[in-house]
Amino acid sequence: MPKRLISTSVVLVAMVGVLGVAGCGSSSDSSGDTETIRIAYADQIAGGIDPAVFYSIEGDDLILGLYETLLTYEPDSTELAPGLAQSWEISDDGRTYTFELQDDVTFHDGTPMDSEAVKASFERAIAVKGGPSYMLAQVDRIETPDPQTVVIELTQPVSAFLDYNASMYGPKVVSPTAVEENAEGDDLAKKWLSENAAGTGPYELTSYKPAGPFVLERFDEYWGEPAETETIEYTIVPNIGDQILQLRSGQLDLLTHGIDPQQIPSLEEDPNLQVQQFEAGIRPVLVLNYANEPFGSDPEAREAFVADADLPAVAEQVYGEAAAPATSSVPPLLIDAEDNPLPDPGPPREAPTSQEITLGYTNSETDLRRAAEVMQQSLEAQGWNVRLQADSVAAQFGYAGDPAKAPEAAITTLNPDAAHPATWLNPIYQTGGGLNLLGLSDPKLDQAIEAALATVDEEEAAQAYAEVAVEAASSWYATGIADRNDVIAARSSISGFSHVPVYIWVVRLADLVKE
Repeated sequence: MPKRLISTSVVLVAMVGVLGVAGCGSSSDSSGDTETIRIAYADQIAGGIDPAVFYSIEGDDLILGLYETLLTYEPDSTELAPGLAQSWEISDDGRTYTFELQDDVTFHDGTPMDSEAVKASFERAIAVKGGPSYMLAQVDRIETPDPQTVVIELTQPVSAFLDYNASMYGPKVVSPTAVEENAEGDDLAKKWLSENAAGTGPYELTSYKPAGPFVLERFDEYWGEPAETETIEYTIVPNIGDQILQLRSGQLDLLTHGIDPQQIPSLEEDPNLQVQQFEAGIRPVLVLNYANEPFGSDPEAREAFVADADLPAVAEQVYGEAAAPATSSVPPLLIDAEDNPLPDPGPPREAPTSQEITLGYTNSETDLRRAAEVMQQSLEAQGWNVRLQADSVAAQFGYAGDPAKAPEAAITTLNPDAAHPATWLNPIYQTGGGLNLLGLSDPKLDQAIEAALATVDEEEAAQAYAEVAVEAASSWYATGIADRNDVIAARSSISGFSHVPVYIWVVRLADLVKE
């Protein structure tokens, strides 16, 4: 799989006096407090912070500050690196993985992290059956021959298994003591862990309210390099415009999500701010509803809708230099674009139906609203009857519960769960996948995805995934619009940005420094 390097655009200038901005919430100014970094989320963390359940947008960086996986990625690349496991081996048949754990790792509750804790955490994640549990679906049994060794046996080869264990949604290691002490009946402490944490990360949770704020404090017993900054504080500010006002005034220090490309120039011109852009696996996607007419039973209608939407024009008008029009079936971070070209829907044509098409979009992302508006104009020029509908992230994730009641089409932002094509194809295209929002069910495609996953030879697996990617895209179920940069805005007093291309809207909290 291709390795990608960071692409950064920064404006760093001397600090000047901070201007107060009326109507921005709290009147306190954080610019003089070098031990606290303040970050905004646009919404609550959907479903809470139980790492076996969490599978959403807001909260990724917080979860990764509290919990850790066996593996991770090197900064600015998709190369696997040690996490809680310092080394690993794979059997020749691709079914047995042996992990040697780091020494002297302690949970936030003071108990030791060992092989039994890893086993208990993985078994809990399987039992909870949250969105990320597909990453452990092929686990047969877990053995712990000694406190520092974990042996995981799979029912079949899983070519993505190492990447699953480096994913930002991958299985996290949770204190078994905390789970046991806080379980209510047979809930495996799900209620408690939705608002509390017991991980091994560089930060520990000291305050959590679903509507905010969330407060993280440096964990002094952390096994690795200690966090640079004492406190990370999150508040919920639903509107990106209000977030930017608070960033300009110094009430916030960092924005990691929701910046519209049109806002970048004015942010770069502000002498108190900096803008960082990183290559990332972020893709706005047009999804068509397989549970509703006209798209569920008519592939020609799906193809016509994609052609008439003119997605390259949407990418150019909405994202400009902050993205490139999608030319591949899956993001090029996962498979080189030339190996999985995006099928051509052909030229625009007359709409095959007069049925009203509801086109939903994520209401917290202004770029998606503008994409919907540009798309609506192109579609109506060909005779489509399109009505726009703004939905929350939670509402869009809720489409999957009853896609027959969901919009006929939707624009949403999707990302691979890790640096492996299985983490795009499985959740989006497989029947019942965690990101299969609008009812796709294709047994032939399911079988092809499973066959690629079970392929042991790396070159054969890469070829299989490239073929499956094009087959999946040819369904016109989920079509990429653009490959976006990860855009982060911060006060110019913040440094130490460490980014992984498949950890979207995330910088490593422990590396951040505030001057």
